[in-house]
Amino acid sequence: TMNSQRKLLIIIIATILIVFVAYKSSHNVVSGTTSLDAKLLPELEKNIDNVGTVIIRSKGKSFKVKLENGQWVMPNKYSYSIGIEKIRDLVQNSANIKIIEKKTADTASLTGLGLNDPENESSDAIRIVLLSCDEKITYADYIRGINRKGVSGDAQRNQIYVRLFSDNQAYLAQAELNFDLGAHTLLSGETFAIPYAKFQSIAFNYPKHP
Repeated sequence: TMNSQRKLLIIIIATILIVFVAYKSSHNVVSGTTSLDAKLLPELEKNIDNVGTVIIRSKGKSFKVKLENGQWVMPNKYSYSIGIEKIRDLVQNSANIKIIEKKTADTASLTGLGLNDPENESSDAIRIVLLSCDEKITYADYIRGINRKGVSGDAQRNQIYVRLFSDNQAYLAQAELNFDLGAHTLLSGETFAIPYAKFQSIAFNYPKHP
């Protein structure tokens, strides 16, 4: 009948619309999670002034930098004083890590990206943990891997592999993290090799007590 045909036509049209909307929605989600605007650590920038402890671990060893009485120090190195600009560079650049695309999530493939277990002495992985002064709140916990392979120049220098410590999903990211994160660099008095002008004027209004 005519009414049955109309009902069938309406159902077909409705089905097409639903499928189209679902496709567009899924497309937007995928592009949104892999675009250059997607931050690996979206909450860190909101809490950048609250970071009061930095722990860096690689090859099974770690060191800690803490804010004590308004001064950054290395508590395990006789409370040696560290310049705020070094911590600022690390924290701000961590907050600005931008995802380019998803890579592997296979545990066995993480070694080649420098994203395997940082406890392994042969690993290139560096774990970076940013916490509150009392270490009760974790604002960031991620692994910095190696530079992107097969690319030269500035593109290689600023494209690295990263992942969250709690997740095996690897990402290729845009980030200015190509500086030595070893304790000897912090103790040497050298600053990270990144131009000051590249940083936004994010205030570091740290509390005056640990």
